[in-house]
Amino acid sequence: MLAGCSGPGAKPATGPHGAEGTAPVVPPGGTAAGKGYAYWLERVQLIGFEGPFTPPSCVVVSAGGQRVALLFAHRPGHSLSITCSEPPGRDLFVAELFTVCSTLEGLPGFGMTPAELGKCARSDFASGTRGASYGVTLDGHPTRAVAAATGTYYVPKTVSGGLCGLSCVPAPGAYAAGYGAGVLLSGLSKGTHTIHHTVSAPFNVSVTYIIHVS
Repeated sequence: MLAGCSGPGAKPATGPHGAEGTAPVVPPGGTAAGKGYAYWLERVQLIGFEGPFTPPSCVVVSAGGQRVALLFAHRPGHSLSITCSEPPGRDLFVAELFTVCSTLEGLPGFGMTPAELGKCARSDFASGTRGASYGVTLDGHPTRAVAAATGTYYVPKTVSGGLCGLSCVPAPGAYAAGYGAGVLLSGLSKGTHTIHHTVSAPFNVSVTYIIHVS
């Protein structure tokens, strides 16, 4: 299953997308609130299992006594504009796109052992992300996405309308694993910042986050 502001056929854009802009992007191996890219991708996926996947604002979660804002709203074929207010110093994670495999019936990976889910998610990402481009800019500057694998994690709750859609059959002892790309942003200065996330045709996703830091 491919999700997170994207759809099958997406791949990292070349050219300007690969250039380092002035965005305060956390590099591969770096952390926000002491946690790396894989952890924050897992948190986004768990939220997607537990509720609708188009939140009206940034979703703020805690880790290690610190708060981090997660940005992952998407609605293929539509343009969204979301406004959030965050304090100075709060890190943000933008989930660009990812795949999920799960032991839940109705999702890729059903019937697999938990140990096999990670390979499933990576394989689905490789096969399903071709043909389109995607990108995130911060105040007009391109950022570089970082890929990460979540490892296998427990799924305590599922709802219709989230990552499970309508076909997922809840089951006790469910597990999932994901693979995907995102951007961790750290140290946004006071003022108003614009984060723009796009995915090209045929999905035509466009999400603009207006972040007020004060």
